Amino acid sequence: KWADVVVWMAAIVGDGACEINRSETIEINEKSVKWLANNFDKKIIYFSTCSVYGAQDNILDENSPTNPLSLYALTKLRCENILRNKKAIIFRLGTLFGIGDIFSRVRMDLVLNVLVAKGFKEKKIFVFGGKQFRPLLHVKDVGRAVNLSLKSNKYGIYNLKLKNMKIIDLAEIILKKMPYINLKRVNTPFQDTRNYRVSDTKAQKNLKFYAKYSVEYGINQILNLVKENRIKDIN
Repeated sequence: KWADVVVWMAAIVGDGACEINRSETIEINEKSVKWLANNFDKKIIYFSTCSVYGAQDNILDENSPTNPLSLYALTKLRCENILRNKKAIIFRLGTLFGIGDIFSRVRMDLVLNVLVAKGFKEKKIFVFGGKQFRPLLHVKDVGRAVNLSLKSNKYGIYNLKLKNMKIIDLAEIILKKMPYINLKRVNTPFQDTRNYRVSDTKAQKNLKFYAKYSVEYGINQILNLVKENRIKDIN
């Protein structure tokens, strides 16, 4: 009752982590949000994911059809529906990268982070296919978006991204920064079939949100982290 707003970040995040214990994932990711909706009537800021779009070739806006390909994406989409009639701002986050600070846990299941870290440690990176698009977004820009939305009276669903980028193009940027690594392209099908590009026009128009942290900035962050041996085991 004392809270003006709830910024809801609690979740098991990522396709692999959510498959370990499916019933626990549903309990944490979905049933807890249902409880929130039933017990809180003021502003809610909720993190969903662009993974709800699955695999599609068009530029996708917030009204585009959804096609979740994992339990993670499905729980997020269900929560969007739970919050549909609440005073909620729902951010469909792009594929995050970079770090927000130097003391929290770092996610190593994100494409930019893992390619940079493995490239430095193992002197080679594997790209499976590589033509898949991801809407990349720095984690610090998510923080900025939350800040903006605290002051906004706009509600609804918003895509957030810096830029749509093919994974192979991201790998090429990393190679320029780390020319000593060997890029290996694997053309066989890979289990991650997601492919999506999103429009963030709605967030720009309604929230005046423009991402500012570049891919190169994120690469430097992760590279410095592994050079300083702050991550003992990237696997």
